[in-house]
Amino acid sequence: MVMSIPMRTSPATTVWVVAFLLSDSFIFGGLLIMRFNLLGLTRPHLDQVLGLAVTAVLLISSFFMNRAETSMNHGDRKGFVLNIIITLVMGIGFFTWSGWC
Repeated sequence: MVMSIPMRTSPATTVWVVAFLLSDSFIFGGLLIMRFNLLGLTRPHLDQVLGLAVTAVLLISSFFMNRAETSMNHGDRKGFVLNIIITLVMGIGFFTWSGWC
């Protein structure tokens, strides 16, 4: 029979988590208020296909970064370098594509 021990967190940890969540709420709330004050209720035209492509490039580059980290942990230098190069190329492509929007 497996017994689970309840996990206890210190009060200081709880305070920092609550402070982080509150600060995030204020930042994103301020950004939303700023957006509506500057643009009103109108929506700017966004190219959905371009947004999907840029998001896909970002997610795929994250996958290759994870592979690079895994290769590094297993001592596979060649796999690490290959995956880092792929990640860098995709990151440059992401920034280039995002700059054209």
